[in-house]
Amino acid sequence: MSTRRLKRTFDSETGVFTFDIDKGAAVVTLSLADLSQEMINRLAGAGINQTAGDSVASLTKKGSAEAIAEALTARCETLKSGDWASRSGGGVPRTTLLAKAIAQVKGISVEEVNTKLSEASDDTKKALRKNSQVVAAMADIKAKEAATAAKDAKKSAGDDGDLDF
Repeated sequence: MSTRRLKRTFDSETGVFTFDIDKGAAVVTLSLADLSQEMINRLAGAGINQTAGDSVASLTKKGSAEAIAEALTARCETLKSGDWASRSGGGVPRTTLLAKAIAQVKGISVEEVNTKLSEASDDTKKALRKNSQVVAAMADIKAKEAATAAKDAKKSAGDDGDLDF
């Protein structure tokens, strides 16, 4: 059984980070008030870099440039609106592969699917992921995204010359 030794919390009202080691065996705190503005800016930059990377992690290998840009734009919009925890833009659920596949199978909009999925239980979502029509649609979508990514890679690839192997 895994035990988390370090609990990290941040109080956004006071600007204080607390690092609790081994359930109180040791506690370290860091207040933003004790940092220079340059250090705060650097930390903010690192945080934005991390959250942006997290928002596109599943897309960077196989997603199209448009899908990556859409996800980054959505994440930036949530940050601008003051919503740190949300991973999607403007209060709209993130468009998942599952949502795209269901929309394709049912012939309805992704927005309609997102609304229904937001109300669905985890068991329902799990069952939907196993549905043979949905599985086939997800495979089709992945194949199309892979083809688009390959096309984008060919466009951006320069002349590497002969492959001397």
